[in-house]
Amino acid sequence: MRSAKLFKKLNESMEIAGGWEISRRYAVMNGFDGILTVLGIVLSTYLLGVDTPRHVIGPGFAASIAIGVSGFWIAFLTEEAEQSREKVHMESQIFTSLDDTIVSKSAKVAAYVNSIIDGASPFILGSISLIPFAMVMVADISMEMAYTISFVISGIMLFVLGILLGKISKKNGYIMGMKTVMAGIIVSLLVFLLESGD
Repeated sequence: MRSAKLFKKLNESMEIAGGWEISRRYAVMNGFDGILTVLGIVLSTYLLGVDTPRHVIGPGFAASIAIGVSGFWIAFLTEEAEQSREKVHMESQIFTSLDDTIVSKSAKVAAYVNSIIDGASPFILGSISLIPFAMVMVADISMEMAYTISFVISGIMLFVLGILLGKISKKNGYIMGMKTVMAGIIVSLLVFLLESGD
């Protein structure tokens, strides 16, 4: 019951600040970054012949943490700066302070929520691609299979993000899905060319 009230308050604050739209955009954009970053690392370790799961999980997880912290930090600073600018502008229009008002409080809530989503989405989606390598240590699957599953998972997640983008933009989700998957193919080709050039 208490959690329902908290969510209701949170939802009201996000609606007032227009935060859900921004959060959705952050989730897709930064989730996309997380997937592609880890995809590049996993493909690179594959081409280098890395056959120890922790040597794939370590760099991939570290990259997910780094991009997650980066996303949270810059989103919070950006939201804070934007909301401060908007607050000053509104106060100049209505000739009164907005401190301690529902508008001001809602903006602060939205800043925190958007920042958390901005940081969590690349960390979570990037880390999901590493699950097959954890399975090597606890289940009876080979590294070759783990690499294959990881690449498939990355492709599926990119496609799903494309479908979500299609819904947001009211365009064909499958076409958008192919476009996001194409980004993964381009990253793979560039990593392959880089590694084959050594």
